[in-house]
This record gives sequence, structure tokens and C-alpha cells, in this order.
Amino acid sequence: MDESPAVSIPENSKEAIHIYPNPSQGMITIESMGQESLKGIIVLDALGREIKLNGLVLTNDRSTLDLSTLPKGVYLIRILTEDKSYVQNFVLA
Repeated sequence: MDESPAVSIPENSKEAIHIYPNPSQGMITIESMGQESLKGIIVLDALGREIKLNGLVLTNDRSTLDLSTLPKGVYLIRILTEDKSYVQNFVLA
């Protein structure tokens, strides 16, 4: 696991990493729009517990997650790149 500090996605970086749709019915896409290559994705529940992701396939610039089996609520997603870690919340509705 990457030990780099987790940070929220700052305004000037929002163009680099997109998470959509938010809120979602269960399918979300994480997309890197710039120089950031996706290296890992971790989903956490509201209590900070890691959610096991089955069948996750990463490409350098895009990943789609099916989270439709999770209960509705607010989650955090940690996106790992080559040298950074971004954290953003998302809602399953």
C-alpha cells in the first residue's frame, strides 16, 4: 500500500481526476484527464473501513467500479497515482 499522505482533490486538480456520476446508483467511473496514471483505488465506508473491491481492473487513465451491492450512503474513495494520493467522497443513492 502506498504510504503517501492522503489529500482531498484541490480545485486546480479537479480537471486531472474525475469521479462520476456523483451521486451514483452504483456504477462509478474514475478518470485521469492529465499526467496522473491510476495505480490503485481504495473505497472506505463512513467509519473508515476498507471495502473489498472484486474484479477491479485499472488502466492508466480510467477505471469503472460496480458498487451497487453496497448499502446507500456516503463513502470515501482514495485514488493512488504514481506519487500522490487523492481522497474524495461520493454518495450511493
